[in-house]
Amino acid sequence: MVQSPASEATLIGKGSQASIQRGFLDSSPVAIKIYPKGSKGCSGFRKEVYILSRVSGKRGIVEFRGVCENTQAIMMKRYDCDLFQYFFESERRRSQMEARNVLKQVCRGVSHLHSAGIAHLDIKPENVLVDLETKEFSLCDFGLSYVGTNNKRRLIPHIGRIGTPDYMAPEVLRSPLLYDPYAADIFSLGLLFFALITGMYPDFSSTGDFAYPVDLNVTP
Repeated sequence: MVQSPASEATLIGKGSQASIQRGFLDSSPVAIKIYPKGSKGCSGFRKEVYILSRVSGKRGIVEFRGVCENTQAIMMKRYDCDLFQYFFESERRRSQMEARNVLKQVCRGVSHLHSAGIAHLDIKPENVLVDLETKEFSLCDFGLSYVGTNNKRRLIPHIGRIGTPDYMAPEVLRSPLLYDPYAADIFSLGLLFFALITGMYPDFSSTGDFAYPVDLNVTP
């Protein structure tokens, strides 16, 4: 579906591949992800549109509202914050019961992706968006994702470190010739779950172990 550009856009943030803006589409608030012009930006834009068209509307996946081809803009539901802000930066302590609810919803989103042959490859708190009213937690940012064939597992060539180092699987960090992208997602999920449940950040940068505890506002 092609839409006209959203109006009254203001910048929220900028990542390595695209910028994110606030705006309105048909009087509804949206978040607008704009990819830069050029072959790399065009490739990322088309891949993300394809993925969203495949899985949007599924529980645990960000809601897709439309695209604007001439500006390479993707319009999505505007959420209140991401999981890092909600769970780790809030002054209110979160319970393990609430953490389990988050994990259940994120797992559901990953399951929908994998069933469609898609591996996210950058699962982390910043890529889970939160609707504070409905308490829905939805995966976003598919710019680094791998798109394969439905329900068919395969090894893919290693083309560099894809994702965020603190949440990467060992085989992605250690650069083997081939690796399973879906298994890499499951490892990243495990690290996310570890942080939510225990209140410790995963850190493999020096020792290969979980190196340091931090207070992530989690109580039993």
